[in-house]
Amino acid sequence: MPAFEAAQADRTIAAPSRLATARAVVEMFHFPPILMVLLACGTFATIAVDGSPPAGRLIPYLGAVLCSQMAIGVHNDYSDRALDGVAKPWRAIPSGVVSPTLALEISFALLVVALAIALPLGLDVAALGVIGTASGLAYNARLKGSVFAWVPFWAALPTLVIASFTVVHGYRSELMLTYVIGLPLVTSVYIADTMTDIFSDRALGVRGFVQRLGPAGARIVCWGALAFGYVLALAFWPSGGSPGVLFGLSIALLAIAVASDRLRIGRVHWMAIMLAVIALASDWLLDVAGG
Repeated sequence: MPAFEAAQADRTIAAPSRLATARAVVEMFHFPPILMVLLACGTFATIAVDGSPPAGRLIPYLGAVLCSQMAIGVHNDYSDRALDGVAKPWRAIPSGVVSPTLALEISFALLVVALAIALPLGLDVAALGVIGTASGLAYNARLKGSVFAWVPFWAALPTLVIASFTVVHGYRSELMLTYVIGLPLVTSVYIADTMTDIFSDRALGVRGFVQRLGPAGARIVCWGALAFGYVLALAFWPSGGSPGVLFGLSIALLAIAVASDRLRIGRVHWMAIMLAVIALASDWLLDVAGG
């Protein structure tokens, strides 16, 4: 057997190391975007009460969000198992570390825990959580490869704003504007999140919204959508107020996102877009809370 073929055979039969196994399991939960969601929820809840939200409600709320987001992450890997088997064979399911059945069981268990934590916070909070979670699951199962892939993001992310206010302060009608202002913002977030896999997805026949745009088009729409979000935020700025420092920080983060993309610096682009949206939303919500 030629040396190359022998090496290939060795790689095929070799069991993954413990470190590789642990890494594959951890990656299945998609913690980087989860941390961004938790940061946003904690920030919005703090803004809602103009200070320190009650720990007895904030901690369970963040725990429910954590469990639901972990469930969505595992379900995402379950739904993408065929694509990952070609593009990312080291992941937990295609590598055999976690079976598809076990992945579904983990996801379901996390959903049950999330709902159990959320229900004592009120039916309204639990219902908002269900809307956001269902949106994520729908994205994984049906919409990810379609031109409507951005819709679950639009349904879920503004709902997190409303839930974060509701859990510590109560619902405010002005928050419904987050679905208007949020449309271009969540479109920008969705594109930034998807751009990292655009080449592998297109090679595997995925023809979703971002894949149809192509790399150049995706960049233009991502940055343009966020810029349009600034325009809408200004047009609907609450209480006759005006932007503060966070608005300027958001614009600076957009500039960092553009620069990092031009320099091809890993996932800095995605993180900068996420932080830019959180900063803009926080500045806008500060005036809602103060109104």
